Amino acid sequence: METTSKNLNRPRVSNLPLKPLLLFDGDCGFCRKWVGRWKALTGDRVFYEPYQEAASRFPEIDPRRFTQSVQLVQPDGEVLQGAEAVFKSLESVIYLRWLIWSYGRVPGFTRLSEWFYRKVAENRGRVWMKKSCCKH
Repeated sequence: METTSKNLNRPRVSNLPLKPLLLFDGDCGFCRKWVGRWKALTGDRVFYEPYQEAASRFPEIDPRRFTQSVQLVQPDGEVLQGAEAVFKSLESVIYLRWLIWSYGRVPGFTRLSEWFYRKVAENRGRVWMKKSCCKH
C-alpha cells in the first residue's frame, strides 16, 4: 500500500458500528445525491448518516475531518476518509471492487484518487456541480 499521511493518521473509535458507517455532510445537496447513488448500490451492507447527527458518538474523530471529506467508520473501529472511504464503502459491489484493490496496489492510484477527491470536495458548491449548497 502506498504510504500517505492519511495512512499514518487514522483515528480509531470505541463506538463500533455493526456495519461500515459512512458519515457525510448532510447539509450538502451534492453529497446527499452521491450518497443516494451509493446507497442504491450497497443496499443494507453499509450504513449512511449525516455527520451532523452522528459526530457526537465519535469524539475520537477531529471535527475538522467531517468538513473536509466523508468518513467511513469500520466495524473494527478504524476510520477511513476521502477517496479511500468511498472505495472501501463500495467494496461490496462486485464490479467496483477494483477501486479499493487498486487503491492499495497500483502505483500512483492512491495519490491520483485523493487528489481528484480533494478537487471535487473543494468545488462541490460551484455552479458547474449544479448544486450551490455547501459552505466551502
